[in-house]
Amino acid sequence: NDGGSVALPVSLMDLSAEVDQENNRVLVKWSTATEVNNDHFMVERSSLPPSDPEGEWGTLGKVTGAGNSGTVRTYSFIDERPETGTRYYRLKQTDFDGRSHYIGPVSASFHPSKRVFQLYPDPAAEGEPVYMDIHGNEQKSIVVVVYNILGEETFSKVIPLSNSEHRLTAIDPEAKLLPGIYMIVVSSNGLVN
Repeated sequence: NDGGSVALPVSLMDLSAEVDQENNRVLVKWSTATEVNNDHFMVERSSLPPSDPEGEWGTLGKVTGAGNSGTVRTYSFIDERPETGTRYYRLKQTDFDGRSHYIGPVSASFHPSKRVFQLYPDPAAEGEPVYMDIHGNEQKSIVVVVYNILGEETFSKVIPLSNSEHRLTAIDPEAKLLPGIYMIVVSSNGLVN
């Protein structure tokens, strides 16, 4: 008898969270030496340290496990919408029988690059609104102007911001823009993106 200890279904080699500053995202990577009946991993994130009793973990996504493996397996998950500041990441590993255990956490300190916005979907389908995902910056507001291919202004909007705000706003909420190619100019205090 080994004193009641149970072998874990996954032998983890490493777990890391790396900031991809150029693309404003965090890459969570891990590798296993062996896996036994490993169904999947859930990638979770928290804004508070694991020692904080108020900390809550939110699920970001699911990565399918190898099942049974005696060789090194490498996994990754991209947090496409990291929040500004230090965030903690962990894995919830689940067996085929539904039993699970936690691996981690690791931390990453994310601060958006000078690019403070991202548009999606790109391209957009006809009648579908285009959204701008905005990370707060030192400015109090930004001005968004949409021009058609002839250089005519078709839409404009002033969007207020705060330093730490992460905001999602529709560029054309009523989907009034006709199908075509548009240029979107974002400016703040004379700086144009």
